[in-house]
Amino acid sequence: MHPKFTLIGTRSSGPFILTRDEWLEAIEKRHVVDIQSEIRDSVEFDRMMIATTEARWKVSYLGQTVEDCVLLTDVWVYDEDRWRVVRRHLSPVPARECFAEKH
Repeated sequence: MHPKFTLIGTRSSGPFILTRDEWLEAIEKRHVVDIQSEIRDSVEFDRMMIATTEARWKVSYLGQTVEDCVLLTDVWVYDEDRWRVVRRHLSPVPARECFAEKH
């Protein structure tokens, strides 16, 4: 994860932004019960890559069960001789459309 990583997303409560440190802190507070993901698309350039992934997860977070289905767009940069994610955009996918066959 790049030091300048930022997570940008939206939920029913509205949009949010998390810094790298905030995201890592949130990860430490959750327990993954189940996770499924499928890469929908990716494109690589000289020193940058963009990947779109559909993911569904069930986690326990601060005593509550959270289930989400989301579309993630990650921007990766080749920096210091390795690939590191620098941005992630998260958009909810309606449950009925989650992992539905795309046409």
